[in-house]
Amino acid sequence: MVSNITPSERLSAFLQYLPTTRDEELVSPPGLGSVWRAGDIRNGLKRQILVVHHSGQGIAFAAFPSGHRAKDCRCVTCLWEYSASDPHSQPLSRERMMQLTAKLRRFRFAQTAEAGFE
Repeated sequence: MVSNITPSERLSAFLQYLPTTRDEELVSPPGLGSVWRAGDIRNGLKRQILVVHHSGQGIAFAAFPSGHRAKDCRCVTCLWEYSASDPHSQPLSRERMMQLTAKLRRFRFAQTAEAGFE
């Protein structure tokens, strides 16, 4: 994180919560949308693939490295994105998706997580 950027209250709460999560736990980082595995977000921030947006409102992708290509790219960002997409995971059943959706609807940011979310 760049020291002259002041993170929003929401982003600060997320960044404080992130180190306490398990790698496989699903999180929704401000600015990125969707859900990601906490370990992938931590790894992306550590490797500076992900950065705090200059507005301080969320997390964003850093600029592509100079060796980035549009197709069949093996740059650090593209490899991280492929790995974070969890390409070898089993598909979710409709029942499991409905369970997760119901839990996400009840979720309140910066409050204690519901037991058994995974």
